[in-house]
Amino acid sequence: MILIEQFFAGPLAAGDEPWVIAAIAGIIEDVKHADGVARREAHEEAGLNFDALTLISDYYSSPRGSRERNDVYCARTDLQGTGRMNGRAGKDEDIRALVLSRDAVLEALASGRVRPSPAIIELH
Repeated sequence: MILIEQFFAGPLAAGDEPWVIAAIAGIIEDVKHADGVARREAHEEAGLNFDALTLISDYYSSPRGSRERNDVYCARTDLQGTGRMNGRAGKDEDIRALVLSRDAVLEALASGRVRPSPAIIELH
């Protein structure tokens, strides 16, 4: 499984570890093209390309106060060469792709290294 490790200012401001393990994610500006956003973000954040992409779930982050919806995708891809630093040039994105076993993912969840709520929900 691939996750990313990225620097986030929020945890730093709270006095927590700012390098956080998260799922690959992006903002969908056009709902009709959510799978395109998933492909773009996978390439930008982890250097990945893939053909088959499957929507496995969607959920509202806070349906009472927001219309924000998260789409969760799964894809098979070749992870050879993954693990380098990625991110968009000029956007101050330092992102490291992590290839982790199922056990390592469960340990990251249990130890609190996975902090963003969407990633916690999606990995469970």
